[in-house]
Amino acid sequence: MRASYTDGRVIRVMNEGKEVPTCTRSSELGRWGEALAARYLVAGGYQILERNWRAGRTEIDLIARHRHDTVFIEVKLRSDRGPSVGLDSVRAEKQARIIRAAHRFLCTRARAGGQPRFDVICIRYGPSGWRLDHWVDAFIPLPNPRRPRIRGTSPIG
Repeated sequence: MRASYTDGRVIRVMNEGKEVPTCTRSSELGRWGEALAARYLVAGGYQILERNWRAGRTEIDLIARHRHDTVFIEVKLRSDRGPSVGLDSVRAEKQARIIRAAHRFLCTRARAGGQPRFDVICIRYGPSGWRLDHWVDAFIPLPNPRRPRIRGTSPIG
């Protein structure tokens, strides 16, 4: 199923699955969710370049190639008993950290090429199974208005 929004973002829904792990540790659940997201992406034609790539204290869950783009994916895993999860779970400060880390990744990889894209995958799980939602172009890097800009000189004339 594929739905498109008026602001240009696309969400792809992967319907429920039944294989939910019985582990209770969040680190194990997180690894399960990232593995599920990676399988979904590979099935959709993505090539996984990195998993849990770190730049300082920031981690990017998955980095992939899709067509000619380098895609940075944040994976969110939530219990179906908790509050709803969606794009609002990746707040502006988290987006800024991911964007800075992605810039660092692109600067260190000469062959990364293509346009960078930022996606979010949200996985809801519970006793009845799981559901995966994939937001394509979930957020777009914008210039930082607080960063000082270099002022040009006016021509003398």
